[in-house]
Amino acid sequence: MAGQHPSSHATIQDIKLDTFHVDDKQDDVKGEKTQPVLESAWAHTPPLTLARLFWKAILICAGILAGALFDGYAVTVPSSIAANKSFIAAFGTVVSKTGTKSLNAQYVSAWGGMSSGLQIFGMLTAGQTSDRFGRKLNLAFVCMFLSVAIVLELCAKNWIYFLMARGLAGWGTGMAKATLTCYVAEIAPSGLRGSILTMYSFMYALGQFSCAIALEIVQLKSLSWRNAFFAEIVFLALYVPVAIFAPESPWYYANKYDHDGAKRMLLKINGNVPGYDAEHEYAVIAAEVEHNAALAAKSAAVSWSETFKGINGRRTWVSFLPLTTQQLVGSPFVFSYLSYFFSVAGVSNPFLPTVASNTILLGGLVVAAFTVDKLGRRPLLLVSETINMVTILFMGMIGTFSKRNDGTLSSTQSNAIVALACIWVAAYSMGPAPLGENGPLLTPRHQTHSSTGYAYAAETSTPVLRAKTTALATAMCGAFALAFTYCTPIMLSAQEANWGIEGVGYFYACLAFIGLIGLYFTVPETRERSFAELDELFEAKVPARKFASTKTRFQSVEQGRSEV
Repeated sequence: MAGQHPSSHATIQDIKLDTFHVDDKQDDVKGEKTQPVLESAWAHTPPLTLARLFWKAILICAGILAGALFDGYAVTVPSSIAANKSFIAAFGTVVSKTGTKSLNAQYVSAWGGMSSGLQIFGMLTAGQTSDRFGRKLNLAFVCMFLSVAIVLELCAKNWIYFLMARGLAGWGTGMAKATLTCYVAEIAPSGLRGSILTMYSFMYALGQFSCAIALEIVQLKSLSWRNAFFAEIVFLALYVPVAIFAPESPWYYANKYDHDGAKRMLLKINGNVPGYDAEHEYAVIAAEVEHNAALAAKSAAVSWSETFKGINGRRTWVSFLPLTTQQLVGSPFVFSYLSYFFSVAGVSNPFLPTVASNTILLGGLVVAAFTVDKLGRRPLLLVSETINMVTILFMGMIGTFSKRNDGTLSSTQSNAIVALACIWVAAYSMGPAPLGENGPLLTPRHQTHSSTGYAYAAETSTPVLRAKTTALATAMCGAFALAFTYCTPIMLSAQEANWGIEGVGYFYACLAFIGLIGLYFTVPETRERSFAELDELFEAKVPARKFASTKTRFQSVEQGRSEV
């Protein structure tokens, strides 16, 4: 049943999938013979009907996505708690002439860097363990790492213990990012997959919002900083029961060619649906597994260097750049250290602007989920990055004015920075956030793709190099995130580089401008394009700006059929 393996000496030219060419005018559209595509019997069922019939699968998905709540909370709390008075009293090692304690900026950077670094490691290892041992084991690993991290956080008495806790939490959240979306994508009804997966970003942002509320309660009631980490137990308690009792993904068994196991899981998840044919649905999965196995065998015969050559190099770049815009527009400056950022900006109560920012983020993600497939990825990225660049430039300008006043911000200037930060978050939520975050996912619709997650990384890579390209793009993006997450608090801190808001604002404004130019000239629109269409457009070397307006052979075939 497995696909044939090519020769070990095969080259990319030998094994490249057949593609169509834009300038091919000789095809007889009406006489075109196409390979029939096996699809789910529920592929064209209205979404509301799917939601009513497949309620059990949706409930399982919702329970699994509760892990995203913990993910968002656990990633945010170490940076946000850096502004908490009791935490500073416990971990502050820098004492001013007046006897006031403050955190060592190197320690703050190390916590963020350790978390980001092991998060990358978790994402990379999750794919290996998931394919070899099953999605369920990964769900258990997430529980284990995060539970141990909570214990270490609660018992931490110096920055080293807290560093170890952040590393384990990063490892766990990295595995969560890779595993939760994969599991949900595999068991959700295909017609609802995109909408359900969009909820990961929403739940992640809700976890961040919850962190802001928890820290404000701790601050107002003069509670120990440890109470903020006790709250993590609540999120873990929501996730653990579902992770224990959730069925294994049928795709795991299908990839192991365990036909009976896959059908058993399909019936366990969807057996209550009237008219559900497990044999047919498994045949759909098996066909996709065969196709992927053939591509994997071909990809294994191609070296990593092919991802940088010619058209493949262009596609690798397009996979990478949209992911990296999160860093270039200043996410580590404004978002990763939001409370710390507001405290540096001189805001007397960082909680209120943090709540406002998180509320805007949640609203923006909801709007993006419903508009990105209508407006397209490219317009949203370009407009949002432009707004991000302008707002962060204005933040730098306000910081410059503050230097003329002994480096302190007036009330008006602080309020202006808060307003600009809220505008920045609104733009971020419509572009870099939904288009560059939270796991690769594909939503079949004649092989078209979802609007969220690592959309460009999943969509634009060469089919036989998709695994290599996606891994390379996400790893490079992770390296950027690690560098910026580590360096940003050092740049902000008066103890270290002392760039202040003005220097860091100008720095990220310049990076955002460079990223904007790169997006405009190199990143195409991929909305409602199939893999075959994207192959055709890349092979024909169509400029990025003309992807949306270029008519492909696939569209000509579809138009010809409609005229028959």
